Amino acid sequence: MATLGLTDIALSANKSYQQDILDFASECQAKLKAVESLLSDVEKLQAQRQNAEGIDDVSDEELEEDGTDIIYAKGAIRAVGPCAWVNLKAEDSPFSSAFTLADNYRVLTTPRPWMSRERAALRISVQTELRRAYLLDVQSQGGSALRALKTFDAEAALQNVKCDEVQWDNVAKILRNNSVAKSPRSGSMCRIQWLAMDNPSINHADWSAEEKQSLVAEVKRRLEDTQNGLDWDDIVRVHNEKFQARTVIQCLRAYRATVVSRELWSEEEDELLQEAVMRFGFNWVQVAKHIGHGRTSRGARIRWQQRKKARLSFGTDISTEPQRPER
Repeated sequence: MATLGLTDIALSANKSYQQDILDFASECQAKLKAVESLLSDVEKLQAQRQNAEGIDDVSDEELEEDGTDIIYAKGAIRAVGPCAWVNLKAEDSPFSSAFTLADNYRVLTTPRPWMSRERAALRISVQTELRRAYLLDVQSQGGSALRALKTFDAEAALQNVKCDEVQWDNVAKILRNNSVAKSPRSGSMCRIQWLAMDNPSINHADWSAEEKQSLVAEVKRRLEDTQNGLDWDDIVRVHNEKFQARTVIQCLRAYRATVVSRELWSEEEDELLQEAVMRFGFNWVQVAKHIGHGRTSRGARIRWQQRKKARLSFGTDISTEPQRPER
């Protein structure tokens, strides 16, 4: 009886095992059909491509070498290169210097306006650098740095700062610690921002009529004496001797807003332009001076180019007109 019981148990287990094998075989057959379906779809796609482009049949080895016929299957893991992208930028990578140059170029050529918090941090950074330079100077003369620190007036130092004597690279380093900007500013960026905008000695108030008249008179006087361009740095220097400090950009904008004409060109001005170009060639400063009426050298050049294009479009002979010399 015991033997019969063991036999029944063995037969039952064998039957269960056979059922598991049958289930596994059915699952394998289903997966095989799915693979055959995918291969069939691939063959159809290759046939369609060959018919559309008129190319001969290619082997799997040729497709593998070409690398252009890539089929993405759902759920497949995307292939990666032999080296991660971040490793190429690592310090020990042979491409590290190239990435550094590219990053520096991107930072220098991408306009990034200074935010209010960044400008406040720049002011603090300049004060810190002025304090550091002052204390070092006192120590070099044998004085007490602690006593000098107590008597240091940061606001007065900002008012009397000489920008050429400031170590702007040090200012940029201090700014990195005080600023929340993602990309650091360079020393030249700090210097330009300070000279153009944040120097407390710069007058940001509206221009008075007297100030505008003085600037225009100075520019006109120099236009009568010069044969080339204007030295705006010297013009601003003379202007700032009479009024509170202005920058070159401020003076240029004020002069253009006061004098430069934005009206359409009249026939008389076009005739003067033609006459001036025939006489002075492409010396646009002299051309603009000859035209007058508030026309600039840039405006005269642009107007000449517009008229030249218009004459070419109408088939007018321009062979007798001055031609720009080849460089």
